[in-house]
Amino acid sequence: MITHRPLTINDAEQLIEVVQQRPELFNGYSDEQYKNQIPTMIPEILSNPLWFNLGFFVDGQLYGAGLMKEFSTSPAWCWAHWVVRRGAAGYIASEEGLKVLRDLDQDLFDEMEINRKLNRIFLAYRADQLDKPQTRSIGTFHRVMKLINRQGDTRISKYEFFTECLVEPDTMPKYEYQKNMLLNRTWPIRVGICVGNLKKDYSNFNGS
Repeated sequence: MITHRPLTINDAEQLIEVVQQRPELFNGYSDEQYKNQIPTMIPEILSNPLWFNLGFFVDGQLYGAGLMKEFSTSPAWCWAHWVVRRGAAGYIASEEGLKVLRDLDQDLFDEMEINRKLNRIFLAYRADQLDKPQTRSIGTFHRVMKLINRQGDTRISKYEFFTECLVEPDTMPKYEYQKNMLLNRTWPIRVGICVGNLKKDYSNFNGS
């Protein structure tokens, strides 16, 4: 059986296992510094109320997770990470899995738009190939949304995305929220920071 629910501190061990199995950020980058941070980061992510984390479970085992963080200084949130266990693709693409992902999509945006009153989404992604449309370079996040969209429009489809800035290799971005999105460190790759705003036609969208 495939289910989803918010993650709690009791899921820390499983989440650490999945992230260590797939320790990539920004659409495919990883290094030893990040890998060493994972066991200490996960308990904080699961216990800090600014975070909202949803898990995708198969027969009670965590197979994927979306980790989201509310900004503390503005009505916005960051899609911090999406990670799936090896072997999860078949479950995610199944009829049952797609239905659960659509339910997850609804729960996520109910939490962010209705409960937390947040109206902007930020993403960080690898931006090595600047000749491609930037929203196509975001990677797994949009591939998952494309799967969900097989069954109709999603809440994420109500947003319009554009690249806010590009952070060059081994440099820090200008603003504190951007630094936080990059884990307050530099990376040896170009990273794009993308923002999604709710489209005008959906500015009064209530989740129904």
